[in-house]
Amino acid sequence: MNSKARAEWVTLALVPHIGGKVFRNLLDAYQTPKAILATSYDDLRKVVGVGPKIAAEIKNAEGYVEGVFKKLSLWERDGIQILTWEDALYPTLLKQLDDAPPILFARGQWTNPTLKTVAIVGTREPSDGVAEFTHQLAYHFASHGWTVVSGLAKGIDCAAHVGALEGQLGDYPTIAFLGNGVSRIYPSEHTQLANRIMQRSAIFSEIAPHKLPSTPSLVARNRLITGFSRAVIIVESGDPGGALHAARFARTQLRPVFTIDYSAAGNQRLREENCQSFSADLEGIYSLYETVAQY
Repeated sequence: MNSKARAEWVTLALVPHIGGKVFRNLLDAYQTPKAILATSYDDLRKVVGVGPKIAAEIKNAEGYVEGVFKKLSLWERDGIQILTWEDALYPTLLKQLDDAPPILFARGQWTNPTLKTVAIVGTREPSDGVAEFTHQLAYHFASHGWTVVSGLAKGIDCAAHVGALEGQLGDYPTIAFLGNGVSRIYPSEHTQLANRIMQRSAIFSEIAPHKLPSTPSLVARNRLITGFSRAVIIVESGDPGGALHAARFARTQLRPVFTIDYSAAGNQRLREENCQSFSADLEGIYSLYETVAQY
């Protein structure tokens, strides 16, 4: 894909609310982003999933291509990779999803789209001892060549990333999916952690590099964490809790979900939903690892 075609792809992919399903429908109808951007409002409305708002946004986006074209070189200078469905480095498991993002922005070291991946997520406010357990769990997976996937949030996510970095056996010990652009780190106190991840692996986002997080984007990135992973471990979660969004996405994506024998309301709910639960000790870590390794 040449730079102009890439700019057209990125421009279309960044149209608000377009999503992977509608993007695919548009490509099926018109083959290329260039043709889609040039299509009339009335014809766009004939495509499944394209309502009045999206059609209007696409027509408005046609004028942004030149600006995006200029940004491509700036993003590249800043070490940002742009991955589309047509790129060999687009993560293999994500590409299989029917709502896979048309583009991913990546910063760091990224050359392997076919990793052994496990998601480890949970509450931002873990109970006593839970962060330490999470660290041990992630350490064990990373020390056996797995890549731990999480969201760079406080609490469980942070413990998972750090544990994986310290247990690293091979390349890509841990990967973070952000609910904001990859040029910004949220929360800001995790900037150093993000830098450590990028030195050995990568951070990803589906939204433009400069964008701040929002509640919808933070929820939506959970589907990328789970979709990128072979299995999902919810260490501890309240009810309601953000990690339960991850469990819901995982089930939709046919990813196995596991939890830990903690008393938190979210964990209890997962067990009531027949989610397999493991003890919060070394024996539990070994058993959980052996179970996940089957996927």
